[in-house]
Amino acid sequence: MWNIIAKDLYLQRVRLALVAVLAGAAMGVMFIGTDLRNGGLYPAVLIFALGLTYSYTLFSCFHEDKNKSISFLRSLPVSARTVVNSKFAAMIVLEAVLLILLFLYYIWGICCGLP
Repeated sequence: MWNIIAKDLYLQRVRLALVAVLAGAAMGVMFIGTDLRNGGLYPAVLIFALGLTYSYTLFSCFHEDKNKSISFLRSLPVSARTVVNSKFAAMIVLEAVLLILLFLYYIWGICCGLP
């Protein structure tokens, strides 16, 4: 199961990096016009985290459909339940990493005196 998760993350590494760079640039632009007294960028960061997970899921399914890798995964000596569980686990791992980054961003905001 962990090998399937690693495969998905490996195939999506460029897309995840691109979306992270674009999200960082967008947050930088939003930071200029955001009133930090009313919550700052925390809702925007959370929206980007959830959007990244959705984008990851969508393009993971797209790549599997495009490359016909579902039939390859079905030919492996693993059950269909393991394949599906690994897909859900990959989404959960990605979301957990993003929520940890959001928490670190929040702590950084507290240390800098932001609300």
